[in-house]
Amino acid sequence: MGTALLVLDVQKDFTDKNARLPVAKKHVNTMLTSINQLIEIASTKNMHILYIGNEFEKNQYISNWFRNNAALKGSEGAKLNEQLKVVNNHYFSKKKGNAFSNRYLLQYIENHHIKNIYVVGLFAEGCVLETVKQALQKKYNVTLIEDAIAGANDRKKSLAIRKMEKIGATIIDSSLF
Repeated sequence: MGTALLVLDVQKDFTDKNARLPVAKKHVNTMLTSINQLIEIASTKNMHILYIGNEFEKNQYISNWFRNNAALKGSEGAKLNEQLKVVNNHYFSKKKGNAFSNRYLLQYIENHHIKNIYVVGLFAEGCVLETVKQALQKKYNVTLIEDAIAGANDRKKSLAIRKMEKIGATIIDSSLF
């Protein structure tokens, strides 16, 4: 039974100082530090490290307006944050909140017999929540690493994490990884 670390949406348009749709600034450094440490640990445990990023189509006019044109396909803001440790080329793009909307990600997980999924990244109340819901529906064992998650603000992050715990995700701190 395989294990994967899903790194969700740690992209410039959400994390940089000039982000178009920023997470809470105070979450960024803690999240990046925790994720990079988790990636190092996961590498030593031969875990699958999978990077997922939003790449919205330019013709999604209404949605893009609400997102302040963040993470448009091919844009600088859609690139992964430069401080994020990237150890492989297992990158999967998506146009929806749920990472499993990318069939190639699902195929990869199935082909590698992955049953245990650790989730980190952002937005807790958005893509993280939608991905966790879908992973649980697909009967994966899902663990959320709380200090490696960011949200729009503390309240939204906290409410989303509690909701994910209620629906069946295990919540841990990175020190327990």
